[in-house]
Amino acid sequence: MPSIRPHLPFPALRRRRPARPARSAAPPDPPAPAPLPLVDALPAPAFNWITPPPAADLREELVLLESERALAALHGLDRTGAYAEDLRAELDAVRTAYVGTAVVEIAVLRADLAGRPQG
Repeated sequence: MPSIRPHLPFPALRRRRPARPARSAAPPDPPAPAPLPLVDALPAPAFNWITPPPAADLREELVLLESERALAALHGLDRTGAYAEDLRAELDAVRTAYVGTAVVEIAVLRADLAGRPQG
């Protein structure tokens, strides 16, 4: 007995499998990175100095750190390890910067008032 197959009159009506993409042996190359700007093309800064904050700003920071230390002492945090050490180190650094900046500002003001030293 012959096998019964459905017969479609038009080839376009037959269902076809979608074509598989061809497999390549190597993966595709990644895209090339964008070129970086040349350092020489950037304008040179006028000065390479970092201007320190004025003594008034450092004094304000020192007052805030002192109040933070007092608040930490009220809550018993002045004896704990890392926090107390960090706070002390920051207080010392700001105090040193404040004193140095104040001395320089005083010297500049005196030089402006008295003029250039002679001798």
